[in-house]
This record gives sequence, C-alpha cells and structure tokens, in this order.
Amino acid sequence: MQGISACWQQLAAWASAHGLDYSQVQKFGFGHDNPVFTPLDKARYDGAIVINDELKSAVTRPYQLNVLSAGIYAIFDYRGAIKDLLSFQLDIFAKWLPQSGYEPEDAPLIEHYPEVISQENGGSPSEKVIALEIWLKVKPLKFK
Repeated sequence: MQGISACWQQLAAWASAHGLDYSQVQKFGFGHDNPVFTPLDKARYDGAIVINDELKSAVTRPYQLNVLSAGIYAIFDYRGAIKDLLSFQLDIFAKWLPQSGYEPEDAPLIEHYPEVISQENGGSPSEKVIALEIWLKVKPLKFK
C-alpha cells in the first residue's frame, strides 16, 4: 500500500508542477502481477494520468509515455474498502470470466479512478473506501 500511495503522490506532484489540476485528471493504475502467485510486497504497479499533447515533451525519467491499447474491455464498478478490492478482483477471474465467453488478453488489470479518493475516509489505509472501475482486456474464447 505504501508503494502505491507513493506512486500517486509523485504523480500528483508532477501534475501540479506542470499546471494540471490533479483532482480533475483521469487516473489509471496497472497491476502487472497475479496476486495469487506474487506476494503483494513484490507485485508491480504503475500509476498513470492522462495528459494533453502539449505536455508530452515534459515527460522525462522516471516517468514515461504510454498509450492505452485498443481492444475489448470488460468493466466492473467497485465501491468499497480497499481491503476488499483484491477479493473483488479475484472474483472477476473466478466467477465472471468462466461464464463470460471471453478469455483475458495478455495485458495488465487496469484500475480507472473516475472519482477523487478522499484522504479522510476510513481509519487505516486498508479501511479507506474507494470507488473505481476495473478494466479487464478480453478477447472471445477460441475454444468453447
């Protein structure tokens, strides 16, 4: 949790330094590892904000430009405690996916944050309530 929080703090500072209202920019998180097999303290996570073309030249290390790839995305709304998010994500794979007629693409799980996350809600970080969308890139099943 500390690494993810630090990621967003760095992006907020970058956005502010470049004249962006951080509360208004679109935010995406990318989970690169399967939490069933990768310990959470070893899991890789990237945060991203959407910027306009004029700011692209301002992106320097450690930041990088990326483009969200086109395709079919299954989108799931989540509103609840951060501590319950992992279980929700695993349920997508265990319950929704087998019945969907789709299989996952080779792409990270994406978290889209359409609402501002209040820093005041909840006690510990895991108790905070968040609202987000989970985007899972999928393709039709090859074999049924």
